[in-house]
Amino acid sequence: MDKMKSLNVFVTFMFTGIFLVIGNQKIISQENEQFSNIKLIDTVWTWVDLSDDPDLEQDWLFSKKGIIVTLNDDDDNNTWIKAGDFVFITINDNYAAYLFKIVSYDLMTGIGKNITGLEWPVELRKKQ
Repeated sequence: MDKMKSLNVFVTFMFTGIFLVIGNQKIISQENEQFSNIKLIDTVWTWVDLSDDPDLEQDWLFSKKGIIVTLNDDDDNNTWIKAGDFVFITINDNYAAYLFKIVSYDLMTGIGKNITGLEWPVELRKKQ
């Protein structure tokens, strides 16, 4: 998925109210950005499913050119894009998409949604 297509999906998420669920914010504004300076390239974060199986975890490497590399799984075609304090990720050929809000230098909270419409809460915890 190219960056423009990802951005279109990102905007779709924004207007479907997911930002309200994540951060109780109606509008992304630069004055509210606290963590926009965080650099994600070459960092590893642990993805945690907070719904049915909190023991379900994956390590994700944020690599260059907007690619997510899953270190302990074989997912393909994973992408990411960062806008201010928000990170949008697509996994497994766009089967699932995640919208995260960076809430600290080592934690992102968010919501995932798959192509069937199922939604669930998730976290990314910085590993290195």
